[in-house]
Amino acid sequence: MAMLKHRYGTIAHVMTGAVLILKGYAKITAHYAGVGSIILLLGIAIIAYVIYESQQKEHSKLLTIAVHFFEGLALLFTTYVYIEEGKTYIQYLTLAASIGFFVAVVIMYMKYKKSVHHTINHLRDEKTTNQELNQ
Repeated sequence: MAMLKHRYGTIAHVMTGAVLILKGYAKITAHYAGVGSIILLLGIAIIAYVIYESQQKEHSKLLTIAVHFFEGLALLFTTYVYIEEGKTYIQYLTLAASIGFFVAVVIMYMKYKKSVHHTINHLRDEKTTNQELNQ
């Protein structure tokens, strides 16, 4: 199940990166180099993250949370660009994806915080047990 979840996450990252790269390139060619460059660089960073994560044996939970947060911000920024361009429907899709990434960040952070708290308590209990055994 975890492998399937990871694969879907990778697909979501690649799709987000591709959308950002394409939109950034389109803005650059439409003579909006600043906005286009920001969007393009965010897309490239997301694709670089996917490549980095695929080569790692252990995945950093904090890095994953940070990338999801920045993907949400990038899609929110892209939503704004679509609204400014007067698009009819695409901005709703990018807004929904952005909200989805922010919800995922909150859920992942709560799970991370809970696991860190659990680990600290486990280590504290283990230390107490070892001290009691040594006495």
